[in-house]
Amino acid sequence: MSASRTGSRTVSTSHRRLRLVGIILIPAAIGLLASLVVALTGTTAEIVTRTALSAVPVLAGTALSLVIAAPVLLVALSRRRFEQGRTQASVDAAESHRRFLSRLDHEMKNPITAIRAVVANIDEPGMREELTSIRHQTARLSKLLDDLRKVSGLLVQKENLEHVDLEAMIDEARALAEVEATAGLVSFTVAFPRAPWPLPLVLADPDLLFIAITNVILNAVKYSRRGGRIEVRAHQSRGFAVLDIADTGIGIAEDETALVFEELARARNSEGIAGSGLGLALVKTIVEQHGGEVTLTSRLDEGTLVQLTLPLADQSTARRTS
Repeated sequence: MSASRTGSRTVSTSHRRLRLVGIILIPAAIGLLASLVVALTGTTAEIVTRTALSAVPVLAGTALSLVIAAPVLLVALSRRRFEQGRTQASVDAAESHRRFLSRLDHEMKNPITAIRAVVANIDEPGMREELTSIRHQTARLSKLLDDLRKVSGLLVQKENLEHVDLEAMIDEARALAEVEATAGLVSFTVAFPRAPWPLPLVLADPDLLFIAITNVILNAVKYSRRGGRIEVRAHQSRGFAVLDIADTGIGIAEDETALVFEELARARNSEGIAGSGLGLALVKTIVEQHGGEVTLTSRLDEGTLVQLTLPLADQSTARRTS
């Protein structure tokens, strides 16, 4: 279906270009036809016009402007159509992706439910280890489906934008992460600016942003060793709040850092650590929907830095204070 739609769009674009060229050539064609008619009728009359010398530069300049304007206009129109086509292609790709995730969710949900129901009714002492493994794996699949459902929903969800205090949100996410972490596993340090002014509020959907920030912090906890360190730092730059979440965890190999934001991507050294591979994909989707950016840098066996950039709520204040 998508191939036929792409083909029809290409044909439509070609037709529009041909029409545009035809419109441009019509005056020349009419002029040529009129000249042929005059020549064939044997008319030898002449038309003599007089133009003031002062008007000649104006007429010449106007004619030259028209000659220059034609290709410039063509280039501008072609560029505009290219941008429109690229935007539409991006929209189509996002919609196709959303439909795929929705279909995958639908197709996998029923089998997982059936497996859980069957396992719940089995009570065989000699199969307890196997049944525990099945329950664990179906729970992982259910979590994966939940994450896929979140990604699918985010592709069409409209944000409920509010003025959000990042420091308060970090405190809440930190409290949640400390519950997840075993006692003494990692130490947290949070540093927000106080002078000459505190970090301004950001413009965001608080629920979605909390999901993104919590995912990054929980990842930092998950991949940290006992006694590790997590640092959260924030500053303001050119109308944006910049949030750094750094850890001294296991890190990611350099050749894998470019893939971490892809769905279901997991680093080689994360085997044996629970996870669906959708957390950072979710973070990227949320941050980019807010007009921000997320980047990741990492060194294997040294740690990882995830940087979130989010637009400030009051851009006039942002311009004065950046």
